[in-house]
Amino acid sequence: MIIYTYTFKIKDKKVLNNIKRRFYYNFNAKVRKKSTKISKNLFFIDSNNDLEVEDFFKEFSGFLEVHKIRAESIEKILEVTPP
Repeated sequence: MIIYTYTFKIKDKKVLNNIKRRFYYNFNAKVRKKSTKISKNLFFIDSNNDLEVEDFFKEFSGFLEVHKIRAESIEKILEVTPP
């Protein structure tokens, strides 16, 4: 299992919004179906789809900071339930 975390590194708000719109559109089309989202900028994916995800992130080189974490398991400790 591989965990990815990403952060946008753009200061110009107009450019940032343009990149984010394009990023999330492509993310939902290419990566979302194969991944499980943990939080806004954190998701995990099966090791078999690793290269596809890295190719996706390379499309946004220069705009994102991406970290890749290899893990054996993930355990949910607490879950928030609405009142």
